[in-house]
Amino acid sequence: MGKKIGLNSSVKLKSNTSISGLVKEQKSKDSEVISTFNPDTMPKTPFTMDEFMAKWKRFCYELKEQGRENIYTALTKHTPSINGFAVSLVLENKVQEDYANSVKLDSLDFLRKELNNYSISMEFNVEKNTAEKIAYTGREKFEKMAQTNPHIITLQQKLKLMIE
Repeated sequence: MGKKIGLNSSVKLKSNTSISGLVKEQKSKDSEVISTFNPDTMPKTPFTMDEFMAKWKRFCYELKEQGRENIYTALTKHTPSINGFAVSLVLENKVQEDYANSVKLDSLDFLRKELNNYSISMEFNVEKNTAEKIAYTGREKFEKMAQTNPHIITLQQKLKLMIE
């Protein structure tokens, strides 16, 4: 049988592994990975807007499933536009831009792999005129509905309804 070693034993175990050695090893692996990724040598398979949108929606849905609904909402409010392999997405405000930037690398990685195109780039633009007036009162809500359907005014007049 093997020799039992107690807690108070004077036998010391030696290890050839050190933290600094592990850090150096990891840095060398990281630099190898970075040096081997060259977008010019990677695939650039063309894709259609429909193919892109299917993958984009899948990525966004995965965010929603992870409980990241704020990011999901920011990314799905507007449809992305594509110019070549450059994807552009309009966002409502700076907060949504921060949310989108937090998943930018993940989204690019996902889209590049799924579409087999490593030349895809992405940019976010904050919309300037998002100050659409929100209808709060009954009168404002009625006027907003009347803009989309003018027949509501006729209905209101025939029924002699008072809008407050």
